[in-house]
Amino acid sequence: TSGFTLLEVLVALAVVAIALAALVSAATGQLKIAERTRDKAIAGWVAANILTDLKIRERFPEPGERTGEATMANQRFSWRALVQTTVESDLRRIDLRVSVKVEGMPDQPILTRTEFVGRL
Repeated sequence: TSGFTLLEVLVALAVVAIALAALVSAATGQLKIAERTRDKAIAGWVAANILTDLKIRERFPEPGERTGEATMANQRFSWRALVQTTVESDLRRIDLRVSVKVEGMPDQPILTRTEFVGRL
């Protein structure tokens, strides 16, 4: 007789199902990587804006912590800037952390940037 047996059809369907599951898993992983890359790029712009704003408002920032929120590209970010003194009295260190703001979730920094500001 010609044709496939029920067992052969079930084995073929199982193989196709496993292949499709692997394909969906790979696609999901790629989407998460793309989202993370997008978030990091936008966080970089947020960080640049915050550091520029800080340097414009305070020519030589006093040591201490500053926090805030920013919105860019329809996303909310929280940030924390820690200004510290250095061994050189005319130099300040600014450590900035930017996190994507997600309701009900603790902030997880996706970008950290360190910059130094000198007294002019």
